Amino acid sequence: MKPENKDVVIAGGSISGLLCARELSQNNHNITILEEHDKIGVPEKCDGLISVNALSSLGVIPNKKTIQNKITGARFFSPSGKLIDIDSSNLDIIVLDRKEFDNELSEIAIRNGAQLMKSTSFVKTNHNNSEIIVHSSQNQFHCKYFVDAMGISSLMKKQKFGILQAAKYIIEADWFESNKVDLYFNQQLSPGFFTWVIPINENLAKVGIAGYGINSFNNLDYF
Repeated sequence: MKPENKDVVIAGGSISGLLCARELSQNNHNITILEEHDKIGVPEKCDGLISVNALSSLGVIPNKKTIQNKITGARFFSPSGKLIDIDSSNLDIIVLDRKEFDNELSEIAIRNGAQLMKSTSFVKTNHNNSEIIVHSSQNQFHCKYFVDAMGISSLMKKQKFGILQAAKYIIEADWFESNKVDLYFNQQLSPGFFTWVIPINENLAKVGIAGYGINSFNNLDYF
């Protein structure tokens, strides 16, 4: 297949790569996004807890179908069981449906003229004079700039140590508060980090754990 000439190639079709593509494509740059999965937003990269102000600073106004919940507070649980309850009702915190949100960003980038290639993995780059040659699982690109927006997957290719191991589920339960995030600190279960519960509604929540050197799914099951 003949190499394609691009201004910028972006590896990674999640929020950072899509926002980068949105900004560049609306300024008439010739952009290609490489996304290794066959669907945008799947698997969900994070649990989507963010403030509306943070999104506004990026020029993003989420529509109603991307907002799963509004958060009014947080509860911090110490290893001894002590509780700190914080009111955050004035901060406008929301829980995003990352699949819907990422797809919304991809549609904006595509409308601006960006090319999105799904099921296409980044392989490597090399240089030829002033050009960058980007090799993917589907094609080769010659471009002026390359953006690595692959997140933790890119970092894990470069180093194996010092990276948090994480796992998460969506659960159905009745023991959490529907508008408060819970954070549990326990250095045996989640050394260097914590366990979290982010409610989607009265019955569903995103529950996750992260820590150094742990079997994350085993520890989350134990929790």
